[in-house]
Amino acid sequence: MKRTRLKRRSGLGRTAEQLVRLASGLAESGSRVEDRFWEQQLATLIDQMLEENDEEVLNTALDHLYSADPRAYDELADNIESRAECAAGAFPEHDVVLIAAPVLAWSRYRIAATSIAPAVLANLRVHLQAHVLAKGAHLSVADFLFSPDQLPQGYCATAEFAKVICGAARDNLDLHIETEGMPETAQFLSDTRYLLAAVAVPRGTPLFRWQEPDSSRDAALEQWRAQGGACLTPLLPGCAVDLVLPESYFAASRAADKDSRPYSVRASVAYLGTTLETPAANLRAVIAPFWENNLEEYRIGFTVRGQD
Repeated sequence: MKRTRLKRRSGLGRTAEQLVRLASGLAESGSRVEDRFWEQQLATLIDQMLEENDEEVLNTALDHLYSADPRAYDELADNIESRAECAAGAFPEHDVVLIAAPVLAWSRYRIAATSIAPAVLANLRVHLQAHVLAKGAHLSVADFLFSPDQLPQGYCATAEFAKVICGAARDNLDLHIETEGMPETAQFLSDTRYLLAAVAVPRGTPLFRWQEPDSSRDAALEQWRAQGGACLTPLLPGCAVDLVLPESYFAASRAADKDSRPYSVRASVAYLGTTLETPAANLRAVIAPFWENNLEEYRIGFTVRGQD
């Protein structure tokens, strides 16, 4: 799934050109042996940019490749995301990854972004280890349910947060989140909340339960929805909720974004049906494309049949 980007006006500096060259080489590679060479070169340079907090160079290279070479763009985006969510190689003796457990929610009331009590956090930890993570994996869970506005913004901030929580995961300790100064949460009828955690295992061993022979993603999601949902639903009073499979941070975020679109339409239908006291069959949807230079999005409006 190609990641959409907003265009920026910027020339390529030396480091951005190097990122473009390495990503293009990886996109054109004809073997796994050659892949490893390009990936190692990319990892070293990306880690340097993340360590130096140089978001601009990463975005400049991505913006250039987005229109110039889509295959190389995807390779560079994959590698930047991987290095950011894996703490930029800060723990060489372990495989570590920042993970997200998205929760889709809708309500006529305020959708909470809230601290998580120790007892609830302990239960979430048990269910993540039992149903989502590989046996023996070390875990750290952040004690806050984040709104999209409160997540780390950008690759460098994600890598910085990943280093902190992955370090806690290596030590099998949960992470306390200081809420003072946290951004305000925009309110919508339907929105996503994120439980953030990190996993640490000895290098080369499984991170997730579905990497083991006795499980699968579908089984993990079914159990997480049943057991994890029972812990998370009370944190969102007055909300209807649905859980997305917890996995690596950027993959889970994209899955949540994809799943939230039909979910928000169903939420709108349910809300209008209740508010207008009319069954869903009496509602009519009007879908319209919105353009700037390119097609930006589709918007959906609702009317009641017979009341045009």
